[in-house]
Amino acid sequence: MSDDHHEQSALLREWRVAQITLVVGFIIALGVGGYFIWQSRSTPSEVPATTTERAQPPVQQTPADNTAANLKAGAEVCQMALKHATDFGIIPGYSKLVALQPEGTDVKGRYACLAATPAARYLIAIDLVCRDFKKNECVNLFSVTQEGGAVLYQRAN
Repeated sequence: MSDDHHEQSALLREWRVAQITLVVGFIIALGVGGYFIWQSRSTPSEVPATTTERAQPPVQQTPADNTAANLKAGAEVCQMALKHATDFGIIPGYSKLVALQPEGTDVKGRYACLAATPAARYLIAIDLVCRDFKKNECVNLFSVTQEGGAVLYQRAN
């Protein structure tokens, strides 16, 4: 009888230790999570600059740097336009861009890129919604027309 009582009290003690460990672990996890949230919400102005950061003048871009950045951005826009058109199955997957830079249109924020296969040429019109061209939601496919004027795709308004 005393063995049963001793085993039950040991089991009860282990259960209490497990509960305390679980509660303390949960409190620590909440504290660490709260710390990271607090750190992520702090603005860069709250972070003190080091002495080397203060001594350096701000970097200014030259016109050549801006041109290179614009060329790269234009190429990314056309690559995303081609990707959308092939992902939708509107043009063949082996289509290639004819020009890496988009052409402007009459509509603000809408650009057109020219793609081709050995058999046909396509004009892919896209709308830029935001500046991060790598995100699918920033480049919306508007229309795809084939050389000769045949409309293969037109987004509903």
